[in-house]
Amino acid sequence: MKRTPLVLLLASTMFAGFACGAGHTAEEKSKTPPPLPTGTPTTTASAPPKPDRAKEIETLAAQAYVFGYPALFMERQKRTMTTNVRLPLGTFAHATKLPRPEDADVLPTRDTLLSSAWLELHDGAWTLKLPDMSGRWFAIEMFDAYGEPVGLVQDSKKLVVIEGPGYAGSAPAGATEIKSTTSTVWVLARTRVLGDSDVPRVSALLKKWQLAPLPPTVAPKDLPPPPLGRPQDLKFGGPEIFDELGEIWKTEPPPKDVTDALSEAEHVTLQDFGRARIGPGMRPSAALSPELLASVAQGIKDGAEEIDQRLEKLATRKSGWDVDASFGTRGAPPLTQAAWVLRGLDWPFAKDGLVFIGRVDDGDRVLSGAHEYVVHFDKGQLPPAKAFYSLTMYSGRTAALLPGAKRWSVESSTLKKNSDGSIDVALRADAAPPKTPDSNWLPAPKNEAFMIALRLYDPDPAASSWSPPPIKRTQ
Repeated sequence: MKRTPLVLLLASTMFAGFACGAGHTAEEKSKTPPPLPTGTPTTTASAPPKPDRAKEIETLAAQAYVFGYPALFMERQKRTMTTNVRLPLGTFAHATKLPRPEDADVLPTRDTLLSSAWLELHDGAWTLKLPDMSGRWFAIEMFDAYGEPVGLVQDSKKLVVIEGPGYAGSAPAGATEIKSTTSTVWVLARTRVLGDSDVPRVSALLKKWQLAPLPPTVAPKDLPPPPLGRPQDLKFGGPEIFDELGEIWKTEPPPKDVTDALSEAEHVTLQDFGRARIGPGMRPSAALSPELLASVAQGIKDGAEEIDQRLEKLATRKSGWDVDASFGTRGAPPLTQAAWVLRGLDWPFAKDGLVFIGRVDDGDRVLSGAHEYVVHFDKGQLPPAKAFYSLTMYSGRTAALLPGAKRWSVESSTLKKNSDGSIDVALRADAAPPKTPDSNWLPAPKNEAFMIALRLYDPDPAASSWSPPPIKRTQ
């Protein structure tokens, strides 16, 4: 199941009236491009390139697209959110409602409210101060300019200092320090909410979250430049997206562990891309012949297809459930990292949340509202979550919440146990089956395919080897 990138989810759940990339449907070109790096040709020969040269350019372009996709996505995401939504850098935007079917979000969660903020650290540092969260579960994840994780905050008792790669100052005594590998940092958070009626209480807490530059750091007065295009349109771009990437690499060089992952997985280096005039400060659209630019364009298509294919294989299947238990680790192979970014960085780090997706029953048949099912957790085999867990039902066709449903999810705090300590959750259309507590029922769509998400928040270490029970078809 391909997922809509988070830029679309935030558009409907966090920012009312936000249209991603509005007014920027075509790539904007600089009127005065920067000078080409020394040694880069400004003219090209009229003779067609040799076949092996064209193939080399195509291969390098495909590898560069896969490697550069996260940086391109993150920069466009930052510019889209800060410019189109007028969200100042260093300012939190908090969701103010739980998702509903009309939002058409992909695999949304009704367990948490999302929060987002962008920082540009440079050689400075910013502080993050939280109120007393009174035991309410939350997780604040931070990503660098390449979509790589740089920090996780789950303790509201300490001041957090987020430092740029060149920061040489001292953090206040007792503060938790997070060192970013790039100047750009995307702060993404989720906070537990117990249904629609709990949203005002959570919103009151979120309004007390504070981001501020640590002196002598000065908060930027200007927003980033307008976006060159929408993040989700990268796969449709031409050679000019490598001009865009060249500017990013010039100001945000890839961290060493990221380039090491490139060399290990692809057996190429950042310098090798220079043979295709792709690199820091380079503009291949102005440096290559039309014939070689065609090879670059084909390489982009090849790279985009590779990312799509990897996206479909991120999860492994356990007892009929699909799970990706590795997200949130640094230095993944470039293809995996690109697929993670394409899927959406709102997916929780494995250390603070595991998501199991169930699409088939115990007979490997697609789940359908034409039948009845039960998810049975034996006593002693309940989901190993230290915070809480939930089950949410979605359309099998759109992966969105079901229109007209009486409820969309059930949560561990409200589930009723059987006399032997086990738990049954019924999945069926119409009314809940007899002998099953109403709290333990999720309504399915009549005669339509559906899917279930089992989310474990703050999973126990035992969760790495735990498998949910198969979804049993009862009728």
